[in-house]
Amino acid sequence: MGNQAALNIQQIPILRDKIVVDEFVVMPNHVHLILTILKESNEPYHEPAFAKPMANSVSIIINRYKGSVKGWANENGYTHFEWQPRFYDHIIRNQESYEKIAQYIRDNPRRWDEDRYRM
Repeated sequence: MGNQAALNIQQIPILRDKIVVDEFVVMPNHVHLILTILKESNEPYHEPAFAKPMANSVSIIINRYKGSVKGWANENGYTHFEWQPRFYDHIIRNQESYEKIAQYIRDNPRRWDEDRYRM
């Protein structure tokens, strides 16, 4: 399951234009990843609003990712596999924050013994 979850993360930028996966780690009960959504310099900014999700929005990307992993799990005998219904997202606004979050992702496997009891 973990290998399939990682493979599907690596497929995101292949399947979606203007999306880059900068960092990721698949843990036994969760994943962490940094997605960069590229924008053309002449593309207008769209203020976030409560409406139908946009094609390359984080919500759509994560929904499709989770669906593809769950579909693979069902087809391959892992029918007990379930995702949590929601996810946590955060906008990284500067380089310092990016570096801190990227390091957290890289270090996460070393903290597994501490993290697994908090879930």
